[in-house]
Amino acid sequence: MAIILTKDIQDFYPAYNDSFVEFSSDTNSNITATVTVNSVNFQLTSFDGRFLFNFNQLSKLLFNSFEDKNEDGGLWIQRLNDAVNSLNVTYNIGADTLTRTYSFVRAVSNIGDYFTSSSNQILSYSKNAIDYNLTYFEGMPFWIDYKHLEKGDIMRFESYDNKLAYEVTALETGAQRIWFDKSYSSTTNTMSFPLHNHLNNIHVSVNGVFKHNLNIHKKSADCGIALKWANNEGGYNTFQFSKYFRETLRASSIGSLTRNDFSNVGEGLNSNTYSQGKESSGTLRLKAICTDNELEYVRSILESPSIEMYSSQESFTGGLWSTVEIDGNIATKTKQNRHTINLTVELPTRNTLRY
Repeated sequence: MAIILTKDIQDFYPAYNDSFVEFSSDTNSNITATVTVNSVNFQLTSFDGRFLFNFNQLSKLLFNSFEDKNEDGGLWIQRLNDAVNSLNVTYNIGADTLTRTYSFVRAVSNIGDYFTSSSNQILSYSKNAIDYNLTYFEGMPFWIDYKHLEKGDIMRFESYDNKLAYEVTALETGAQRIWFDKSYSSTTNTMSFPLHNHLNNIHVSVNGVFKHNLNIHKKSADCGIALKWANNEGGYNTFQFSKYFRETLRASSIGSLTRNDFSNVGEGLNSNTYSQGKESSGTLRLKAICTDNELEYVRSILESPSIEMYSSQESFTGGLWSTVEIDGNIATKTKQNRHTINLTVELPTRNTLRY
């Protein structure tokens, strides 16, 4: 005597994919059912005694935007807002009732992508949710976003090379951001977890239980253009492009007004119009060479709905992120393990003197 779910969705489901649930009752033959989602009712009519509901449009509404609103709070671990949210659902067929809570990640999955309903996931590309490869540009902001920790959970990063370890304790339950470099300070220069140049093989555990192999390729400090974007897994990645780039600035008039200075011939003739001001913007053409491991996660920048550029091109100086638009392509050479990324960045409109 109950409602039966013949098709259901898993925990931590990607919010931007279809999410069908099919259900029926083993005792009630009603042709109508009610699905209540966060106190909003939806009426369904059965098909062959079964009911089908897609949560896709509702799960997308759980997330306010794709922009990274997680500012540096001064801590080395902080709650990652708007990465994972939930829907409270009640199914009703006559007198039969079933209540469920579904958790959704601000993510999308494609054919060939690895999906896991586990809470143990670094929110970046991985083939198996165990092994991760990331590149860290010293002196530029660098972190990892993690799907879920309970308050009080201890996450430990231990180097396979020198056995040094870095531990952080979750102060809140939910998705987390764990910092390694804030540009003005890092785990390396504070000696809390020094990372050496080139490859760092790191063992990641939660409460003493192994979870991931994190391979961080550290590059020494250098100037360049850093971009941040919302990736397909629900977190944010960063990558630094070459310090050699091409910049184009554009300016155009926003209009003119007619004037009359009431001058006669011989008193000096002036233009009878004056400018209302200019509109100014620009573009940057960026380039980077990346490896196979870097390409795995960097390629998602082309599909991302939210890209930001760091205001500082110099390491260790600190800066601000500002929203930009991009176009571009990635040319792959799988035989050589070298791939060229070419991006055109549309800069924000500049503030100008205008009426």
